[in-house]
Amino acid sequence: MPPSPSRRPSETEQLRQRLARLEARFHAHAYDAERLRAATALLTGGTVVVFLSRALPWASDESWVPSGDDAMLTSFLLWVAVAALAAVVVRYLLRPSRFLLGAAVGLACVPPALMLVEWAMVAAAADTAYADDVADPETGRSVLLMVLGCAVVGGTAAWLLQEERSS
Repeated sequence: MPPSPSRRPSETEQLRQRLARLEARFHAHAYDAERLRAATALLTGGTVVVFLSRALPWASDESWVPSGDDAMLTSFLLWVAVAALAAVVVRYLLRPSRFLLGAAVGLACVPPALMLVEWAMVAAAADTAYADDVADPETGRSVLLMVLGCAVVGGTAAWLLQEERSS
């Protein structure tokens, strides 16, 4: 049985309610667009910083080719981890998925961990020339930039993953 005309809202009131719903939907879409723009900027910036931070020590020596000490297995693995992180971020930016966000969070932890392993190995063989290079302030800055970039990428991916799970 349809509601009586006296209980049903007027057409003007129905239009007001519909307009309120449309405004709420518009604001939600505007918030989502802002969030995605900020996340894209953070993911892109963090990835660029991670990638360039690994090249800074070589760039400061005006040599883009790693020396014999830099060709250690951990250094190679570090480059592979940085390239994998960059690939996952680019792939996520092209086609978002929860799996890629989780992979970005995990891969963002790998370069700093590998850098700690590399530094531990260098400390064990402290008589090498590479030990002096690690103590160099230029190299130290590049390591801090890499850790900061990884933190930005991992934190942003974790934030997006949490928001995606909550919605």
